[in-house]
Amino acid sequence: MTTDKPPVIIIRIKDDPISEKLAKKTRESWEKFGHATEFFDAITPDNLDEDSYKYLDFGDEILPHKNTYRDNEITNIELFVEETDAWEPAKSTNGKSYTRVISDTAKCIYYSHIEVWKIITKRNVPHMVVEHDMVLRHEIPENLFDGFYFYHLGHSVCHCSYVTPFITNKLLESVEMYAPTDTVKLGGSTFHSKLLNVDGYLWKLLINILYRDNSLQDKMCFDMSNIVKKLSHIDKCNYDLYTGDYGKMILDISKRKDGSVVYETVDHEKLRVS
Repeated sequence: MTTDKPPVIIIRIKDDPISEKLAKKTRESWEKFGHATEFFDAITPDNLDEDSYKYLDFGDEILPHKNTYRDNEITNIELFVEETDAWEPAKSTNGKSYTRVISDTAKCIYYSHIEVWKIITKRNVPHMVVEHDMVLRHEIPENLFDGFYFYHLGHSVCHCSYVTPFITNKLLESVEMYAPTDTVKLGGSTFHSKLLNVDGYLWKLLINILYRDNSLQDKMCFDMSNIVKKLSHIDKCNYDLYTGDYGKMILDISKRKDGSVVYETVDHEKLRVS
């Protein structure tokens, strides 16, 4: 298929019947609106023994993040903790502490996205990077991405985003500087990040890229509302674009309207209680 629209890389788990079913529906939806598509076969736990997938340091454990453990009534999860603050597991109202140990499956999601960034860098062509369950519902306006190096559609930054070689180059540089369990420097402070699933990792890298070069503030569209107050030199951002109608273009077909999961494909992490 020949088209002027950005080509789409769909990350799927090869030979997993659910992932392949989702990916097929996702491919059909993007091709319906004129995008050339291809599958990227995700890295799997079987690959982790290969030397090619040893370059990330995941540490021994990672603190809870986002909504995952709200059922445990955790009360003190914050976005960032100053380096000088106590580094403790999150505690719930029942007095127990919760940490999660990252699974091999979750590690593979990190490596899969990073390997896709390498492909985009090598090809030197902007792409849509789409996970297997991200269906395109409406045609993307022709000039939506004009002037942008990164543009996030959908719920999370890894779900569906327009990514240029300019950004993938910077992301790959950042991967060498910051591990998923590493700290991030913002302004005069160093913060420990607790958003450490793959979406949180990409988000952290994007924020750091933006901090290092604030001229990019009008060229990167993603949800940075929670952090922009910590970056005093940034006087505006594109959050209004993220919360507009464009966010409704993408449908997550692995979930029902109430947010419950229709297709469970991976075990992301294990909950440990002490």
